[in-house]
Amino acid sequence: MTIAPGTRYLLTPDAYFSADWLEREHSELFEQTWIRVGVEHDLTHAGDYVTDTVGHTPVLVVRGNDGKIRAFHNFCRHRGVTLAEDAGSCPKGFVCPYHRWNYGTDGALQSVPQKQQYPRFDFADNGLIPIRCETWNSMVFVNISGDAERLIDWLGPFAEVVGRFDLSSLVEVNTMAHDIEANWKLYIENHVDWLHLWYLHSETLGHYDHAMGERTELGHHWASWESLTEDATTPATHEPGMSIPDIPDGDRRNGAHLIFPNMPVFANGYFMTLLRAVPTSPVSSRIELRTFAPAGADGDQIGEVLNRVMVEDYAAVQGIQKCVRSRAFAVGHLASDYEHEITRFQQMLLEHVRPD
Repeated sequence: MTIAPGTRYLLTPDAYFSADWLEREHSELFEQTWIRVGVEHDLTHAGDYVTDTVGHTPVLVVRGNDGKIRAFHNFCRHRGVTLAEDAGSCPKGFVCPYHRWNYGTDGALQSVPQKQQYPRFDFADNGLIPIRCETWNSMVFVNISGDAERLIDWLGPFAEVVGRFDLSSLVEVNTMAHDIEANWKLYIENHVDWLHLWYLHSETLGHYDHAMGERTELGHHWASWESLTEDATTPATHEPGMSIPDIPDGDRRNGAHLIFPNMPVFANGYFMTLLRAVPTSPVSSRIELRTFAPAGADGDQIGEVLNRVMVEDYAAVQGIQKCVRSRAFAVGHLASDYEHEITRFQQMLLEHVRPD
């Protein structure tokens, strides 16, 4: 799909409330690209597992007894019942709660009760269905379609730029999830909108020099940084006091990045927060935040700082969602520079999702 250059809004209002739009996003975007479903911190020991849903696909990720991390479709091959819920540890494998089919941590079918009931049964053909799974910087990604390029190629230069933060050296200090009444794309468009920093976040982020900020498009992804203003007289509210060692000075600035399509990353000299904007309906989404920092960092303080900024963002995008179905609704002129990333995000979206 060829789209003329320039900064302008490319999506029609129905993209933010249409069930058909969301169906296409599930099948043509989320199930086609790489999506982060966990971190290696979740999978420390053999048998540790996490579950998730990508698009319409239930996913089970487990560290095998051989130490390898694998992903599978999270349902029994017998009658399709969900095999595992939430997260936990099953070093002996997974037993279907319906008819007790038993699978190893490598996905192989190990046993079935009353095997004589299944004539000409081939165990090898009835293991869990694998899902393509790769890791980068202790983050675990899956690609449902199996057709995506290698994860490291998909991340491209983003991997080098943001990969200077070693997630494996940090511990999880805060976890939050917020359900908001707004389409997931509105949150992502807000995240890449540089213009709103001066106004929506005038109190919470007013001590940063937005005009001198650095914004870089990295393939399908983005990285951005900004420093304190020269006249900032109080410590940055994003500095809880436990500095991450061994990162360049430039990375100690306030960073707000995006792994396309729905995975923002906040990173600075003190913590790294992984986000996901997960659609829960055409008009609602769940924003998940997992924050990692040096051991001993004040996770409650970091969470309080993040929450103040997030609440401001939520109010804005929920305000748009309330208006988007109005007959008079239209998006006005976008700022040619500071809102250009919105256009680019929509262009990339339209490379995957093709409206009727």
